[in-house]
Amino acid sequence: KVISNKPVGVISGNFCAYVPSDKGYCDYIIEMELPTDTWGKDYLVTPIKNRLKNSIIKIFPKEGNTNIYRDSVLIANIPYAGGVLGLGYIEIRADDGNPRNVVISGDKQISVTQYNTGQADDDVSSDPFQLVLTPIEQFQKEIIFNTPGIKGGYGFSQNFINIVYETEDQSIIPDDLEIGTVLDSQVVWQQINSIISIQSRQFAIEIGGKKYSSVTVQLSGDGVYRLKSNNNFAA
Repeated sequence: KVISNKPVGVISGNFCAYVPSDKGYCDYIIEMELPTDTWGKDYLVTPIKNRLKNSIIKIFPKEGNTNIYRDSVLIANIPYAGGVLGLGYIEIRADDGNPRNVVISGDKQISVTQYNTGQADDDVSSDPFQLVLTPIEQFQKEIIFNTPGIKGGYGFSQNFINIVYETEDQSIIPDDLEIGTVLDSQVVWQQINSIISIQSRQFAIEIGGKKYSSVTVQLSGDGVYRLKSNNNFAA
């Protein structure tokens, strides 16, 4: 737990992390940590493309004696804000069994970090990475991002983005959820539901009376992208 009398930034990571700690292979992971005043009570965790197991997640409480729930079922109590595993935070699979969408909640504000596991976890070619998730209280109507690689330079053959969105019907991707590709300083927009072979995944419970789903989109290549919707979403 880091406290300062003036604003600071905190970055956490590891130069050769095993996730879980007994599974290869290692990779460099890093993430900017969010300040506690941006934490929330509800997090929508999505599976990573092509992985055969659910991700590892770490859950941190803003206050002690915080109850943690998975899809509204109590799974843990974290007694302290800050401290060692089991006392100041917990580390679990998002769920056992096949990869699926999971809602992680606290009765007080929490933070959830998602970890992609090493290849030895399920024999799928993939390396660890660390991802601080966005609480539902911080969802936005527009997001801008770029791929890890650059056009004409080093990159990856495939890039994917998971989008979590509000929907009246959990089997339907709303028309107003769009992805924009930046080409020659112009944004070319496309409805997510018009992309071939996209399937939505439902979350098991409602949050605040609202239904949520997610979709994984394969990007067309390296570059800068924008997402927008009439309702708040995360990516």
